[in-house]
Amino acid sequence: TVYRVAEQMLRALKDVHDMGYLHRDVKPENMCIGVRDLTRIYLIDFGMARQFTTNSGRVRKPRNIVGFRGTPRYVAKQVHLQEEQGPGGDLVSLIYSLIELHTGTLPWTKIAATEHEELKKKKESITLEKLCEKMAKPLLDMATSIWNLDYDDFPDYEYLIEKAKQCLWPGFDPNELFDWEYREAEKLVHERNMKNPQDPCRTVRIPPLIVDPTKVHIQNKNVPVTNLLINNVDLKYAFRINTSHADYHCKPHYGFIGPREQVKLVITAQKSTSASRHDSTCDSTVAEGFHIYYCIVPSGKEHLDPRDVVRKDPRKAKVNLPLTMA
Repeated sequence: TVYRVAEQMLRALKDVHDMGYLHRDVKPENMCIGVRDLTRIYLIDFGMARQFTTNSGRVRKPRNIVGFRGTPRYVAKQVHLQEEQGPGGDLVSLIYSLIELHTGTLPWTKIAATEHEELKKKKESITLEKLCEKMAKPLLDMATSIWNLDYDDFPDYEYLIEKAKQCLWPGFDPNELFDWEYREAEKLVHERNMKNPQDPCRTVRIPPLIVDPTKVHIQNKNVPVTNLLINNVDLKYAFRINTSHADYHCKPHYGFIGPREQVKLVITAQKSTSASRHDSTCDSTVAEGFHIYYCIVPSGKEHLDPRDVVRKDPRKAKVNLPLTMA
């Protein structure tokens, strides 16, 4: 989530800088989640913004003495020295913010905001390698590029954005939920019976309940499906599962699990009758050629009804198998 925030903040700062302005107070408190679109991050609070270019687009001549602007914990050392800051100053603050969001702290977190000299010395004494030691390697490359910027340098935003993307693991699903979307989905469950329904324009994606495919075992073939009561699910979650060990190579299928008092989960395995585009994107080591699909049956109902099926692939020939969770 932090590295995805990084990409959006880099794009936001690029827009601000392209218009000739500096934000000068980049920090986690000024990064806000959209009210209706939880995947959109906004940069707010331009109370300390300053135009650093002339109307003709040239960078202004730096002032000799500059008043302190910003939040002491996140500002670049140039601000402590009362020197003019350029676009690089905003990006230094972004790096500090990302490290704090990821690790929960900064090396100078316990130093009071009023202790400017001590904060400056701490920031000057720590190496970038030490500062970024708990972060993904590309973030160190990003920080190195930023720290080398002079006042009148314009950052290479495309390079920085590419480095932010490289911080994500290989095969990362861009549709993966942000951390806060899981919490928002829980709130959605409690809101659904309220007198005032939620904002119809608000987008809330339901998080998946991930089941390790290596812990799903096919017991026997050509026998009726087994009803599985998901005892550890109390809220409404999406469910996804497939038998590929390279899980991210397959587009997940989603269904919904309601409160445990109301539903049982029926899992069916379907065997491919012919190759398909979906199959070709999956790991070739899929166990016995089966892919897992699912449907929901109300608790107490003994037989599968077509109306209970949440999603299935009509291209597959159905082979019902009992499954157990290891």
